[in-house]
Amino acid sequence: DIKHMDSKAHKEWVGIGNTTILENIKKVDDSKYPLKIYIRIPIIPGINDNEYNLTATASFCRDLKRVDRIELLPYHRLGIGTYEKLGREYELKDLASPSREYIVEKVNFMSQLLSHIEVKAGGGY
Repeated sequence: DIKHMDSKAHKEWVGIGNTTILENIKKVDDSKYPLKIYIRIPIIPGINDNEYNLTATASFCRDLKRVDRIELLPYHRLGIGTYEKLGREYELKDLASPSREYIVEKVNFMSQLLSHIEVKAGGGY
C-alpha cells in the first residue's frame, strides 16, 4: 500500500514516514525473480486524493519495471475497533467512504498518467 507520497504527511497520518515502504517496493522491483507488483492506494478524501499526491504516486510507479496494476481502494472505517482496543483516538471516524463514482474519477485521472499500467477500482467498487 502507498498511503501518501509525502513522507511528512505519511508520518502525520500513519505514525511513520513512507521511506521504508517506498524502498521495499524498489527492492522488489529490482529483484532477480519474475515478480509483479500490485500497488494499492486507499483513497482518503481530503488526505491523499488530491492531484498532487496522485501525480507523485503515478510518477513513482512509472519509474518501476514490475508494476502490473494499481488499485484505488475506497477509505473505510474498519479500523475504529482496533484503535479503541489500543486506547487510541481514531481521527477519521467521521469521514465518509468515497462514492464509487469518485473512485472511478480518480482511476480515470491516474489512467491518463499511466497508459502502460492498469489502474482499477478495488474494494468491491
